[in-house]
Amino acid sequence: MDIAKVVQRNVGKSELCRLYVELVRCVPEVQLVAVLQEGEAVYITTVIEAPPFQRQIRDKIYSAQRAVLEKNVTPSVEFRLVNSCEIQEDIDKIVPTDARRLYVRK
Repeated sequence: MDIAKVVQRNVGKSELCRLYVELVRCVPEVQLVAVLQEGEAVYITTVIEAPPFQRQIRDKIYSAQRAVLEKNVTPSVEFRLVNSCEIQEDIDKIVPTDARRLYVRK
């Protein structure tokens, strides 16, 4: 997917989240994208399932995050990327309980 074509303008919170999901859902290792909004801040957690410390897959996600950040100065957005193969905890403990799941791979 061409990131430059998807993220073309400054967008609001819901549009920002939709665009981010559109960018990362085509990455087969992405298992979950969740968002938590607190005031003007948006916290997006992406969970992948990939061989530990495989940089190539992380770079795909970082590229999508960078594209969103470069095109959108407001609201404040923070990203978190978690590889479920690198942690010992259940994903439900990693993703905030009050976060809204925007994408879950079936």
